[in-house]
Amino acid sequence: MLILNALLTPNIGLMFWTIVIFLILLFLLKKFAWKPITEMLKSREESIDEALKQAVKAREEVDTLMAKNFELIAEGQKERDTIIKEAKERSDEIVNQAKEDARKEGKRLIDDANEMIKRERQQTVRDIKSEISALVIETASLIIKKELSFKEEHQQLIESKIKELQ
Repeated sequence: MLILNALLTPNIGLMFWTIVIFLILLFLLKKFAWKPITEMLKSREESIDEALKQAVKAREEVDTLMAKNFELIAEGQKERDTIIKEAKERSDEIVNQAKEDARKEGKRLIDDANEMIKRERQQTVRDIKSEISALVIETASLIIKKELSFKEEHQQLIESKIKELQ
């Protein structure tokens, strides 16, 4: 109890030396430690501020890059759609051109066939005319031979024609 009593009762000498030591310690801390501690805290605060500024700047750059990426993706999709559209149009043109070429070729083949049929028909008509002519000449020559056997009648016919002409 004595110890407890001694600790609880204020002693003026002890209090004085405690205050003096505290003030000396405070002076020494202020003289030697306070400035480095405050400078260290300031530099730490500045580095934190700089880190925050860099983080904000990095975030802005990331946002900008993401916006550019979205623009590039949209532009790429537009280009893809344009290329697909152009390819489809080109394929339609090729199909239409192939159809037109096939139609022209078919028409040409039909025209060639019609021309060949026309030539064959003309050739056949010429052949038939030739055969008919040969038959007519043969028949006429037979008739003339038969008629010429009647020489007197022909002589009279020739003379009557000559008289008519005069």
